[in-house]
Amino acid sequence: MMGRPFTFIFIFFVLGILLSSHILTVDLPIGMFFAIFALLLLALEFLKKGSTLWLAILLMVFGVFIYQIQFPNTTTLSNYGEELPLMEIKILSMPAIRFDRIEVEGEILQLYINHEGVKIKEKTRLILRGDPSLNLEPGDVVRIKNPKLNKEFNDRGLVGYELYLRGKGILYEIGANTQQVEKIHPTTKLMPLGLSFKVKSYVEKFYDSTLQDPQGEIMKSVLFGNQGYLSPEIRSAFSKSGTAHMVAVSGLHIGILVLLLEKVLKILTVGRNKRLIVISGCIFLYGYIVGFPVSIIRAASMYVLYVLAYFLDRRYDSINCLMFIGVVTLMFNPLSLFSVSFQLSFSATLSILTLYPLINKIPMKIPQSLKGLLVVTLAAQLGTTPIIAYHFNEISIISLLVNLLIVPTLGLLLSLGLISIFLGLINQQLGALINYFTNGLLTYIYLIVETSSRFSYSSIQVEKINGMIILIYYIILVMLYYLLTSGKYLWYKESWRKDELSNNLKQY
Repeated sequence: MMGRPFTFIFIFFVLGILLSSHILTVDLPIGMFFAIFALLLLALEFLKKGSTLWLAILLMVFGVFIYQIQFPNTTTLSNYGEELPLMEIKILSMPAIRFDRIEVEGEILQLYINHEGVKIKEKTRLILRGDPSLNLEPGDVVRIKNPKLNKEFNDRGLVGYELYLRGKGILYEIGANTQQVEKIHPTTKLMPLGLSFKVKSYVEKFYDSTLQDPQGEIMKSVLFGNQGYLSPEIRSAFSKSGTAHMVAVSGLHIGILVLLLEKVLKILTVGRNKRLIVISGCIFLYGYIVGFPVSIIRAASMYVLYVLAYFLDRRYDSINCLMFIGVVTLMFNPLSLFSVSFQLSFSATLSILTLYPLINKIPMKIPQSLKGLLVVTLAAQLGTTPIIAYHFNEISIISLLVNLLIVPTLGLLLSLGLISIFLGLINQQLGALINYFTNGLLTYIYLIVETSSRFSYSSIQVEKINGMIILIYYIILVMLYYLLTSGKYLWYKESWRKDELSNNLKQY
């Protein structure tokens, strides 16, 4: 394990976070943490024997500390009760329009106490009830009268969606009536988010005008990784068929984008070094447009580290890089560990990196291209099945078959979708012509998903499972891996070296 040091660091750092969140729920004084750190560092320096153990304990203590400081004892608004003073908020996200309300994320800029402005900088979730046609865009600054504190997300016992919001840095849920909302700087845009908003708005309108329903919604969901475009019935169909990863931005999207750009740039005779730089820039741009979810940060970071290793002429170890990215992500936001996207993205990637070489050596009388897709899908499912069962109480039975029918079309789908957008900027009718073929491909995907989800046994409903069962599952999986890759089972290693680069580009 020490040959991959970040694997060791990641494991014990995560154990510390879990210890702080589930067992050690009493806040420890900051001074005590510094004293413990000092003692452990002295132990590492002077007690050479058992240094690995002392380092593991140090990492766990650090994980406990990082998690604990995410929850301050008091917050700014906790002193005001439910009725809050007049406040100014900057809009940070695109609003979600519901039947009778608007849901949007914002940053509280200042409160007005006795007509005096008190500047603060804390994120909140706004629930604005009333007229849902209120026009809000990222970067708008609004003044809200008579706001109410609906919820405060500062409890270490948070679970589910509230924990997800807290992981995004959101401390409160504030409610108000739309009639009490006044835009005071409607033309002052938060430039980066404002540009992303305009790009999304253009693409949404373009797809709405050139694609049928629900094909347009599926295309927007695939491109932006936002299931909010889909109706509950279609979302359920994707879930039951085991293809929900299509409409949630993942490393699969990055892999397809990398392969597509690689082919296009080769046709344009762009040199390898320039190709790597251009592709890295395009990945960053795509991540920016979709809002940098954890899965995109992970996949993009791994590709950038691969590019850096190439330019610095260093060996690239995929697993060590994955663990490094995991450690950095959790240091900045330890609550990410409890998000579904983090768990699925990292478990799928790790299982592909470790299990793909093993499964790929199993003889199968099928075409190699089909076998590669089958093996990648199977490896990912082995790593993510318990997590899916835990969070969604459902396991798809037919996902392997459905993915074999759909995933090969994603590269063509994204290619047609992106080409139509750029051609639409030149000529709307030309873009619409490309989307005639895009619509046909989306119809095929929708029919496969919708038909397969209606099978009586397309999925199994799972009652809430205990975390101990998940732990036992992964322990057995790890034991099997080490059994098959030790001693006489070392037959896979030579094949792994050959497959590593292509696997990096195909991983979820």
